[in-house]
Amino acid sequence: MVAAAELAVRLHALNGLWPGVTINVGRLDGGGAVNVVPGLAVCRVNVRTTEANDEARVAAKLGELVADFRRRDAV
Repeated sequence: MVAAAELAVRLHALNGLWPGVTINVGRLDGGGAVNVVPGLAVCRVNVRTTEANDEARVAAKLGELVADFRRRDAV
């Protein structure tokens, strides 16, 4: 959940990077009992663009963020 929360903050920080692109973190899910480390966390995101070519830029940036987390959290 901490990684999902960190990802949400990093995704939100992308707003303003490209004109006409809005990134909204809509929901974080995961966990259960407060004394158990969750095995899964889900971060639901909505991306809106005004230009079709912005989709590729956003997708590439999302890929970079995911790769950063995978490298950092590799066991």
